[in-house]
Amino acid sequence: MGGFALYTGYLDSYDAPAMTTAADDRLAYASLARQSVHVDRRLPAGALHRLEELAPADGEGTVRLDFRIDEQGRAWVRGHVEQPVDAACQRCLERFGRRLAVDFDLCIAREGDDAAELGAGVDVLVVEGDTVSIAEIVEDELLLGLPERLCETDPCPHRPPLSFPANVADEAPAQSPFGVLSKLKDPDP
Repeated sequence: MGGFALYTGYLDSYDAPAMTTAADDRLAYASLARQSVHVDRRLPAGALHRLEELAPADGEGTVRLDFRIDEQGRAWVRGHVEQPVDAACQRCLERFGRRLAVDFDLCIAREGDDAAELGAGVDVLVVEGDTVSIAEIVEDELLLGLPERLCETDPCPHRPPLSFPANVADEAPAQSPFGVLSKLKDPDP
């Protein structure tokens, strides 16, 4: 794989013992970035506690992370996360399944000066130490990916029809609003 290690329970490019991590296990992000490691994981339902409060998980999610170092030596992670959730419609308050899919590119910075040095156009994940969990990386991104008005972006399956067919037989012919004016202008038809 040309310098990339597949970090899905084992390292492909290296003769290392098998490594298993869960969504809440801590990853040494700087080391992973220096090695340009690729991580694929499954997120068990309930691994993202803050997301669970708004939209409970409706099954297992998937995460793909690519760690790298930029020219200034800062660690970055680019990723894609998909999580099925049971979301509530804001109109009818019924719940229905929806798949959240989010792409992101984050600079990982230590709390304090490192985060303040980055420009306004950079998405930053601020961490306290030298490690980060997969859940910490993806949960904020999924929360930001929740639509503000769910039924406006995805039609609610419980929504009643908003139009009804017209009953042509019961309708009177439409009269022109200018018909009265034409009668006033020409009193003898």
